[in-house]
Amino acid sequence: MKRVARNDITDGMITAEPIADLKNNVLLDANAEITKAHAEILKTWNIDFIRVREPGDTDESLKKQLADDLAKEKPEMSLEQMKNELGIFEANIKSILRGEGDRHLYSKVHDSKAGSAIKITSLLNSNTLDVYVAMLQELNKLFVSDSRSRALFLGDVCGTFVNKLNRFVISTPGVIGYCLYPYRVDVAVLTEHSMRTAIIATKLAQLAGMDSREIMTVTYGAILHDIGCTELPEQMLHFNKKFSLEEQKLYKRHVLTGVNIIKKQRFLPREVLLIIGSHHETLDGIGYPLGLKADKLPGVVRVVALANAVDRAIYPLNSGREALKIPQLIKELPFWALHFDPGLCAVLAKYLEDFVMSNRVTLDDGRLAEIVWSHTAYKEPVVRTSDGEIIDLNKIVGLTIESYSI
Repeated sequence: MKRVARNDITDGMITAEPIADLKNNVLLDANAEITKAHAEILKTWNIDFIRVREPGDTDESLKKQLADDLAKEKPEMSLEQMKNELGIFEANIKSILRGEGDRHLYSKVHDSKAGSAIKITSLLNSNTLDVYVAMLQELNKLFVSDSRSRALFLGDVCGTFVNKLNRFVISTPGVIGYCLYPYRVDVAVLTEHSMRTAIIATKLAQLAGMDSREIMTVTYGAILHDIGCTELPEQMLHFNKKFSLEEQKLYKRHVLTGVNIIKKQRFLPREVLLIIGSHHETLDGIGYPLGLKADKLPGVVRVVALANAVDRAIYPLNSGREALKIPQLIKELPFWALHFDPGLCAVLAKYLEDFVMSNRVTLDDGRLAEIVWSHTAYKEPVVRTSDGEIIDLNKIVGLTIESYSI
């Protein structure tokens, strides 16, 4: 057995023990063979080294080596010890909110009273929300029309609409919040999904540093990626039950159906067809319809594939899957990097972490609050309630976040 520094990890190595993050989430089991994707992902996580097997190691010899190795190490502070011995205190948070920095974050407790009542704010703006709803209603014409009307929309309206949506995403603060906000608009399920996917994908393309032409292609492809679903039976479009095997086969055909619909639109860039035809492919080759691998998937396809999967995780296609909240999604994205572009997963996780901050939550005692601080070493964030009280949820037994407004 030997230790391998994080930056020296290569594919083909065999893990000698389970690899876990700071919260003890197991990233790789013992005796797992490290792939190129694993190696890249492990380099992005907060791990100094891993232990790998060497030729001649047996399960018994590994047990002894691991025991000896661990005995030499200084015991690390457990999560419970961190909660008890460290802490995020009200006075410290107030100094952070005043822009005074966080260098005294873990200093001793200060006695202080709750501040006066404050207004809990949100990134969302009501006027901007009205613009978003109007665009939803406009896009709905693409998904509820007959084939002739759909062709007219694609030829006469789609370009203008995509340009408008592209500008909306690039210029709107907290734009992802608008497609995750829990309100209902009377539009088709496909309309909502396509709009949300387009917003997530366009923002991700911008954050990833793509040029304006690539970002526009991403917006186009994301809006149209599920156009083939318009040919599915009506009962499947409501997505309110788990698909049967036959329905799954039928559903998978929507990819090629979408390509056949859109290839008649000669004005569209070729990359848009690639997005429509490949948005269910994954880097490891287990996607469909062709099982393409990383070297066959350009950047614009990877962006839309990840955005599509993110939206389907938050709003599952059928009742057989549990919907993810944003904080859960952030924790899972490092594992998604086995199937989707690792760099894009990291960019999206960082953006979502920042996005969650300053958004409204409801505590399980009914109080409205906003998140004001979060730390990767802690399971729960610090919140500020509507009466000005700052609460470190790691230190309060029996008080948790019931729901997020995003």
